[in-house]
Amino acid sequence: MRGGIDGYAYGLRSTWELVRNTGSSLVRGDWEGVRRYGGALLEGVVKGWVWGGIRTAVQLAWGAVKMSTPIGLFETVPAWWHAIQDARAGKRGGWDVALTSLFLAANLLGIYGGVNYGVKTANEFRAFSDTLSPAAQSQYISLNTLEQFRLFRTVRAVDAPPEAVEFYLEQTARPGSPLGELPMAEALRVSTLARQAVQNPQAEAVLIGKYFKNSSLSYEQLGEDLTYTHLNLKEPYWGEFKGIVSEYNLGEGTWWELVNRPFIEEVAQSGKPVYVNVNPEDPVAFGTGNLHSEIQLLQEFGYELVSEQPVTVNGVELWIMMPPK
Repeated sequence: MRGGIDGYAYGLRSTWELVRNTGSSLVRGDWEGVRRYGGALLEGVVKGWVWGGIRTAVQLAWGAVKMSTPIGLFETVPAWWHAIQDARAGKRGGWDVALTSLFLAANLLGIYGGVNYGVKTANEFRAFSDTLSPAAQSQYISLNTLEQFRLFRTVRAVDAPPEAVEFYLEQTARPGSPLGELPMAEALRVSTLARQAVQNPQAEAVLIGKYFKNSSLSYEQLGEDLTYTHLNLKEPYWGEFKGIVSEYNLGEGTWWELVNRPFIEEVAQSGKPVYVNVNPEDPVAFGTGNLHSEIQLLQEFGYELVSEQPVTVNGVELWIMMPPK
């Protein structure tokens, strides 16, 4: 240790001396001195610091690998045995035996930890597909083993919930999905946000509609008041979603592709009645935005307006669309 510190200090002094001499030669216009000292400085920096740093990092990494795998036993066991033999012969003291025993114990603990971690990871990887729905399992199985393991590791790294993983797999199976434009970690995060946008998913009815700023008649406020299933991604998650869309230039249709359309498709599959806070047959009322697309998609799934006249629910006029019988 002392020798390493002295060598490091010597390297610093030598480097500083070369820097000082190079600077002095440059000020005096001594180009021969600049060439000589500058060349030595460059060589010392590259060989001594850069290359030496790389070698040290590699040696440390290799040492860590050896201490956590059986490879290290080829060094720690012989060293420990030789220390015991030398101690018996009176050539070494108990300190060498204790030190080599410590390294051997660390090696064995590292091997145990590595094996234990490997077995645990392998078991979790094998059970990963069991946490998915049948549809998501089908898409997961279509991936090769490396892609499956990459997804498994990324899901663990970002702590994505099962419903987000299912959403990611189902949506990335669609040609042109915006999720395909994102790194996997970001795509899983967006999938999580898309799932968080669905409020009261267990309710028996759904509410969609027009947004009215600061109004109790706005669709998200009605959905909350009536405890119906509805969409509403609140802050700070809405800001996070917009930030990712902007960062990766995903386009204005991303919300429809990743939130509105999957939501309506799930509603149609569930067969729940849908309440609307504007007349679904009045184009002037709902315009040409996402609400228009939602109503069109519901109609494509066979949903029909029950009556041209609204019904009153908790004092609010709503139109009802029902699934095909």
